[in-house]
Amino acid sequence: MLRILPVRTAVGSGEDYFAHEQRDVWNFDQDPSQDPGTPYYRVEGRCGIPAPEKDDLVYEFIAPLQVLDDLNPERVGSFEQLLAEGEEPTAVAVGVLDIKCYYDSPSAHWALTHYLLDGHHKVEAAARTGRPLTLLTFITSEHGISSPESIDRLLEAYGSAPIFARA
Repeated sequence: MLRILPVRTAVGSGEDYFAHEQRDVWNFDQDPSQDPGTPYYRVEGRCGIPAPEKDDLVYEFIAPLQVLDDLNPERVGSFEQLLAEGEEPTAVAVGVLDIKCYYDSPSAHWALTHYLLDGHHKVEAAARTGRPLTLLTFITSEHGISSPESIDRLLEAYGSAPIFARA
């Protein structure tokens, strides 16, 4: 369970990781295959921060599984009101940690992406109001480019207890 502040990010904007940080740090031209093709959310305070490994950086994203422009405005508004009243609704996601490094780069990027299963209206309301919400995320240890130990080290850096048993 994470307490987060999502920031909506438009593809190609100054805040778009794929258009700027990834390309700039790894020194390569924009590859169209890296374009997410849809707006997504960055997690405030968890992008471009030091990772558990020397010189590596952490980036944390929320990937919506619905078209954001198709969200119901009244529903988003009702969550904006709840947030304004101090409530912190909870969204649900599946997380994947990918640790990637371009071939000649001295540093890797630890990209923790939360694929939003439920709570699209809640996350959009939090992004619009600048108020945090909670995210219950189930982080897979089998489908990312990482190991259970890497996930534990990242969560420990966030101040959370390890979740995988170590031999």
